[in-house]
Amino acid sequence: MLAVNNLDFVITAHHKDDNVETFFINLIRGTGVNGLCGIKAKNKKIIRPLLEISRQEIESYLTKNKIKYRNDSSNSEVKYLRNKIRHQLMPLLKEMNPNIEQIITNEIFVLDGVSKVFQEQMTAIKERLLVQKEGIYKLNISELIELQHLEVILFEILKPFGFSEVDQIIKAINSQSGKQFFSDTYQLIIDREQIIISALENHQEDIEIREIEIEIKNPLSMKFAGSIDFSLNKNPNVAKLDFDKLSFPLKLRKWKNGDKFRPLGMRNFKKVSDFFIDEKYSILAKQKQWILCSEDDIVWIVGNRIDDRYKIETHTKKVYIAELLKEN
Repeated sequence: MLAVNNLDFVITAHHKDDNVETFFINLIRGTGVNGLCGIKAKNKKIIRPLLEISRQEIESYLTKNKIKYRNDSSNSEVKYLRNKIRHQLMPLLKEMNPNIEQIITNEIFVLDGVSKVFQEQMTAIKERLLVQKEGIYKLNISELIELQHLEVILFEILKPFGFSEVDQIIKAINSQSGKQFFSDTYQLIIDREQIIISALENHQEDIEIREIEIEIKNPLSMKFAGSIDFSLNKNPNVAKLDFDKLSFPLKLRKWKNGDKFRPLGMRNFKKVSDFFIDEKYSILAKQKQWILCSEDDIVWIVGNRIDDRYKIETHTKKVYIAELLKEN
């Protein structure tokens, strides 16, 4: 609206009753301190100049000055929570205290001040405790459990990620490593020493790597090349494989339960899940792990270990190099 009409601000007609109703809506649905501060008089380019004036005062003014106005018929339908508060809860509260709207308005003003002080403190706590790297957020459990009022603080930290079941998360911290929680857009994992929060990933399809492929950008950034470089490789982000043992197209996919391979240097097969345990993978690292396959064989746990069957040997004639590139 602002852009289309080349406006500086939008002024709305929200009034005192709307503010009180919003207070109760947030209270009923569950909220932090900030949610009890009602509607802001100014929020960026939206201005609400009537928040101190009741609906009755507005209607009296319009009637006295013979100004026509229209009532939305949906305002009388109590199937909506706001209308239930307006038509059922508020009349009951006014029986107990006829001045209830002004009392709630005063409380909103006080809570707004409390919220500002509280948010200043929460900002400092978040900066100290919440570590973010490459889109992954981490909280150190040992630091968390030392906090007073842990439930309140954790609620405020987790609220932007869509988590509200703080009591269950705290129980899991104290008893259940590996427990996972999900919001609409994030997953939360209780790991051994940390709470790990990451965005939910869309299902990733298998990717075919043709023999002529030299580079891919998604889902990983990787380079591929044929080579006659038979030198020993110690970089886990580079796989040097016997070219003639591979069947193209190769397949890049997420690991799954039941996967097995022969880790470099071993004669026997090992479950990928057991390999992850030995390598001390976190739950999140397991979820993000990709593997490179030749037909049904795993040839590389990408970024970690190749399969012993596909290693370079004395009779190898050509080397196939797959390299995992670090993202900027």
